[in-house]
Amino acid sequence: MTCCNVRTLLGLPSAITRPEHRSVLVSKELKRYDMDIVALSETRLADEGPFYELAGAYTIFWNGRAAGCKRESGVAFSIKPSILSSLEELPCGMSYRIIAMTLPLINGCHTTYLSVYAPNIDATEDGKIDFYLALCSVVRRITSADKILMLGDFNARVGRYFETWGVLGKHVVRKCDSNDIMLLQFCSEMGF
Repeated sequence: MTCCNVRTLLGLPSAITRPEHRSVLVSKELKRYDMDIVALSETRLADEGPFYELAGAYTIFWNGRAAGCKRESGVAFSIKPSILSSLEELPCGMSYRIIAMTLPLINGCHTTYLSVYAPNIDATEDGKIDFYLALCSVVRRITSADKILMLGDFNARVGRYFETWGVLGKHVVRKCDSNDIMLLQFCSEMGF
């Protein structure tokens, strides 16, 4: 399992109406590195859905903004067919910034994978708050017996200065900005 910030899968203008052409290069790279499941952020694909990428032998499940909106954000999972057959449910997009997938474990529990793309520092405070409220809602719906793995781009960096939150290690990165504080608050509130 890994995560990639794709920036764009738009490809050539002729591929705009055919999403399977947008991901050929990404899928070929995933195949080259023999990845089973990859969380993708900043996909910039419109709407939502699955498609099979023959060139890379992956099925991509994405959730993006509506077709008429500006192509930004977007999240996805790229999954090998061998893993796809073990899913009880297909990945589900919660918003254009959050998509979830659940894999069964051998003991009857599950692992829920979340692919996320948080608003960047230039986004409005309301947009950032909406993202974290939605993410809290998704996490709270996951049963306590199940595991959670969040992958993606939180557009935040935090360091030792804020270790009193109880969610960090000892390494200093820099002073915190509003994105960093929101990530710390989320982790603290969720008990991460």
